[in-house]
Amino acid sequence: GVRTILDIGCGYGSFGAHLFSKELLTMCIANYEASGSQVQLTLERGLPAMIGSFASKQLPYPPLSFDMLHCARCGIDWDQKDGILLLEVDRVLKPGGYFVWTSPLTNPQAFLRNKENQKRWNFVRDFVENLCWELVSQQDETVVWKKTSKASCYSSRKPGSGPSICSKGNDVESPYYRPL
Repeated sequence: GVRTILDIGCGYGSFGAHLFSKELLTMCIANYEASGSQVQLTLERGLPAMIGSFASKQLPYPPLSFDMLHCARCGIDWDQKDGILLLEVDRVLKPGGYFVWTSPLTNPQAFLRNKENQKRWNFVRDFVENLCWELVSQQDETVVWKKTSKASCYSSRKPGSGPSICSKGNDVESPYYRPL
């Protein structure tokens, strides 16, 4: 059921190119780089891409736009800002969609070396559980969650677990680039 993917921190678009060969549409998004934009190279390969920051403003996509979000060593600290970046992922991810995250932070072996990594991992894991995402797979440094498609879960969210994703700020009619 995956047809549209948002690749955060897409590098040179190799993942998107691979998926394009399988008739899957991947939108690459990455930060501006003064040394030469990887997004420009992705565009030159004929793949959709844009320069954008995932840290301060909503993404310029309507809610429920993507079947999958992919973040492989994208440099985003998902535990920062009380989980607001995870709420943005939840906003653009369709019910039943997947969030695929590859990071050394998700590797259980890293917890033995760094208690701060364990604390950050626990925050992300608990936060997405409260969003009713189901852990589908965890292998080495890659974790896959599936967003629920059960409406009942949204009404049963734990109070005080961060900002509500059902607030007026996520209105379909709201303009893009709103502050997170």
